[in-house]
Amino acid sequence: MDFNLRLMSLGIALVLALAFISCTRQVKEMSFSGKDAKFNILIAGNSSEFKDAVRGRIISRYEKYSNILVINIPKLKEMDSESYDVVLIMDDCLAWSELNSHMNAYLD
Repeated sequence: MDFNLRLMSLGIALVLALAFISCTRQVKEMSFSGKDAKFNILIAGNSSEFKDAVRGRIISRYEKYSNILVINIPKLKEMDSESYDVVLIMDDCLAWSELNSHMNAYLD
């Protein structure tokens, strides 16, 4: 195998490894209690720059009049979804992979 092909293969492997690692970060779990809360919102997901920005905008918009709980997806199985007015799941779904096993268990 010539040097350029080896270098290209290494580069592709590195990019794929970094993409996988960056997509599987844990979300910082937190809760917010709004004064005179009218809604209970559960947000489950993992972390990425995009998802963190979306989650931050949702929290900013609703934290004053909602109770918000942010958790990692594996904790979904412990939650009673009937206790929440809104359940938002922010997960990765790539064309070549299946849905997160913890999310599948929650949906079943």
